[in-house]
Amino acid sequence: MQLFQQRLAVQWRRYLKLSRYVFNDHAVIAFVILLGAAMLAYRNLWMNAPITWWAQALLIGLTLLTLGVFNKPASFLQPADPVFLLGDEAALRELVQKGTRYSMVVNGLIEGGLAFILWPMYLREFKVSIIGLIVISGALMLIKMTLTQKIAAHAAKWTDRAAGYLLNWRQLEQKEAERRGRVDGFFNLFIDIPGQQQQVRQHKWFETWLRQVRVLQAGDLLTIAFLRTPAFFDAWLRLTIFGFGLGVFTSGWLRVALLVLFLYMLILQLLPLAHKHEQIVFDHLLPITDRERRVRFTRTVRPWFGLTTLIYMASGLVNVASWQELAILLVTLAVAGHSLLFFYSDFILKNNQKKR
Repeated sequence: MQLFQQRLAVQWRRYLKLSRYVFNDHAVIAFVILLGAAMLAYRNLWMNAPITWWAQALLIGLTLLTLGVFNKPASFLQPADPVFLLGDEAALRELVQKGTRYSMVVNGLIEGGLAFILWPMYLREFKVSIIGLIVISGALMLIKMTLTQKIAAHAAKWTDRAAGYLLNWRQLEQKEAERRGRVDGFFNLFIDIPGQQQQVRQHKWFETWLRQVRVLQAGDLLTIAFLRTPAFFDAWLRLTIFGFGLGVFTSGWLRVALLVLFLYMLILQLLPLAHKHEQIVFDHLLPITDRERRVRFTRTVRPWFGLTTLIYMASGLVNVASWQELAILLVTLAVAGHSLLFFYSDFILKNNQKKR
């Protein structure tokens, strides 16, 4: 019990410390404006949503989709625990159990909050009573809590049935590291977290293509680093999805400013990719000039950054107020994306290379 409380307190002290840097005065003002725009867009959607079978199916699908987020359990294990604390396995088991219960409660409350946000849409689409909405929300919370417990139990099991009731401590510690990495990835969207460990994750579709590549160039190494490192690929995916959602639910100059801001945040997240393999590979094994490194980085990032820009542009087609506003959005995103990718990133990387 003492170990669980200690690590829980350490975790939240760290998150609160990072939150002070993220949610500063300027960020709070921006988030308040963004929240107001989101509430206004949601109100318009609620008033104008058609009451049809496909709209109801879309709402049910969105509800089921909420069960797939914030369902990862916490075990609060540290990398050294399987080695130094395995002699006291009872304490480790208690830590994992209490972490799972804590995660079940937190994830269940988050699911209740997400269900509460969807209440107005259920009132419009299905004419459900308040009692019915409370029952549905409670059922979703129980399902989320059960799903969290099942995920925790699956992470603790060995693939070999001969292991019996032994816990897979290494796998539990790896899942906990991935959970902390996802939270740090959110804070890393706004500030640079020192000492953040970059994990490696393989994709089957990418590995199949990689087997066909015989000669690796510098650009190929950066592409592999981008796709195998969650800090880069997940940041690109999150910012692309969030930006598209903002583009759909906002309009006017607010949408233009927010999407340009998201493009700026994206290029900031991708800039550290240029320094991957810098010390050993590009200095000794595969030496290339500083200018060639910048060119390789631009070629590697260009398709992904361009795809994000096109998706942001497509969000303007979903919510078109006027053709003039759409033209301003498309031109601004094109100019901002081109400037950030080819001029701003080159300027920042050139300054960083001078400091080496």
